[in-house]
Amino acid sequence: MKTVFKSIFAAVCACAVMMSAVSCSFMTEVSARDLTEGYVSKAGDSGEPEAEPAAVDFALSLLRETAKGEKGANVVMSPYSVLTVLALAANGAAGDTLSEMEGALGMTLSRLNEYMSAYRAAIGREKNVKLAEANSIWFRDGALSVRPEFLQTNADIYGADAFAAPFDGGTVRDINAWISKHTDGMVDEMIKEISDGTVMYLINTVFFDAEWEQKYEKSDISEGVFITSDEKRETVEFMHCDSDLGFTLDGAVGLVRRYAGGSFEFAAVLPDSGITPEEYLEKLDGAALAEALSGKLLSATTSIPKFAFESELEISDVLKSMGMTSLFDGGKADLTGIDKSGGLYVSEVLHSAKIEVNEAGTRAGAATVAGIDECADEAETTLTVKLTRPFVFFICDTATHTPVFCGIVNSVSG
Repeated sequence: MKTVFKSIFAAVCACAVMMSAVSCSFMTEVSARDLTEGYVSKAGDSGEPEAEPAAVDFALSLLRETAKGEKGANVVMSPYSVLTVLALAANGAAGDTLSEMEGALGMTLSRLNEYMSAYRAAIGREKNVKLAEANSIWFRDGALSVRPEFLQTNADIYGADAFAAPFDGGTVRDINAWISKHTDGMVDEMIKEISDGTVMYLINTVFFDAEWEQKYEKSDISEGVFITSDEKRETVEFMHCDSDLGFTLDGAVGLVRRYAGGSFEFAAVLPDSGITPEEYLEKLDGAALAEALSGKLLSATTSIPKFAFESELEISDVLKSMGMTSLFDGGKADLTGIDKSGGLYVSEVLHSAKIEVNEAGTRAGAATVAGIDECADEAETTLTVKLTRPFVFFICDTATHTPVFCGIVNSVSG
């Protein structure tokens, strides 16, 4: 696989992106109508993915903006998963909504689809790591006239399954089961309930499971002290290696550790003392990171703490801050590529991710769910009319409304 492909993925890894998915079956009995057979992918071989700096910049921007709201807490997320769900939505967007999305993503829709198609194909060819993804579109049965071309395009490029469902408690269970199955149980409950206004979900799952190329021995593991962001001391287990790879950046150093097969790698960026990761992200751009990872790497002695944690995020405000505002505005969103009658907008974007890094390797899963709602019809105005002061009256026929009688009442008593 091309070096540039590995560099792009490594850049995403540095932003805590771990990817994949598993098999397509998720339950033996579901309340949804599976429409997938009607929209089987017709896509051909997309070849090797070329470098796309915008994808790295998006990953950094997403992590940067998300971290601002987490106030020093751990964050793990999959920008790839978020990018995929946005791509599904973009294939149904038009007008200013699509223009805003393209601006925030740094790619035209055609380039986004081209890049993602090639990237997905490359993922599917991996042999040494468990790495895949799954996509699905769920919509409220009878509520929408979903354009067939919207479903077919997302089937061709993203292999998205399609389900028509009643959007009741059974659908909640079905969707959560589908997500759990495709993340190997790492993400098991994304949706608690479905609101009355929600008519569609766009869903992506990714799952990554790989062993290190150079495994740690028991003698390579020892306890050490980790200083937290609020200056607390934690005693944790560190994994040490004298033959890893490293790189330098302006104001930071980094390490690279390869996974089995050499096509994927774990990368970490350590800012200079006195600079927080959040502060460093403010000045780090995708080009600099990709250049460091694709350039000549140095021999490095490394220590990596074992760690495992998860994040549950609602990232609508993050995406708005990145320029996608009309997508979330019921009065401005243009998703007529999904349903020509319009009135649809994205109400929420949920993201859940979990990662485990230990002496064996890395295991991670993530899911992104975009809820699409239908704008509620404006309620009819209710008037209160009390004839307590002078008024005009008419007596008319109902066909032509020609007054037969008319008058003014200034006094009721006479």
